[in-house]
Amino acid sequence: MNDSSLIASAAGSIEGLDPSILAAMLFAIGILIVVCLAIGVLLVVANWFIFRKAGKPGWASLIPFYNNVVMLQFTNLPLWWIVLMFIPIVNIVIGFIMLRRLAGVFGKGILFTIGLILLPFIFWPILGFGRSVYANTYAPAGPMSEAVKWSLIGLFACLLIQTAFIVRVDSFVTAIEEADPAAFETTDGSDAIDNNNPYYEGEATTEEEVANPKK
Repeated sequence: MNDSSLIASAAGSIEGLDPSILAAMLFAIGILIVVCLAIGVLLVVANWFIFRKAGKPGWASLIPFYNNVVMLQFTNLPLWWIVLMFIPIVNIVIGFIMLRRLAGVFGKGILFTIGLILLPFIFWPILGFGRSVYANTYAPAGPMSEAVKWSLIGLFACLLIQTAFIVRVDSFVTAIEEADPAAFETTDGSDAIDNNNPYYEGEATTEEEVANPKK
């Protein structure tokens, strides 16, 4: 079934609905959109206040990636960890550590950290608008060691090679799918395969092969 058929089917289903049911569905969707927007605005404002409490400009919380750099700064985590946030799976672990440290610099424990993860629309506003005070008691982060530096270089080299290989394979598959079937045929219309090749395991085409089939 193509896209036009799906659209026509969906349109037919909508036309068959009772107007009151359709109105209720649209109203529910509108309410859901408004709630999501309100939660998004609340989280943005709460994050702004959290950065202000930590002595950083509030606008820094609005810039992707840079806000993570600033958070690494006021939680005394190594700045080079921002590189790890581009690595799948590893970025999840780094994100949890950052949230744990964020809760810690405001005097909160592990349970509050879990709340920041599972119920952000509740715990982020508590952290931003509440009475908690920024008090960073963590030791400053040390410089990157040579072992860590070369490990990261090797890891990113492996990721680049893997990405290049995946892109190459995808391009090859796409080229095969888009290829003209006529390109795989000979000028007389037969398949472009040498059936008389002794290694060919297809159907017999010569009289000798028909008389003496392979066992």
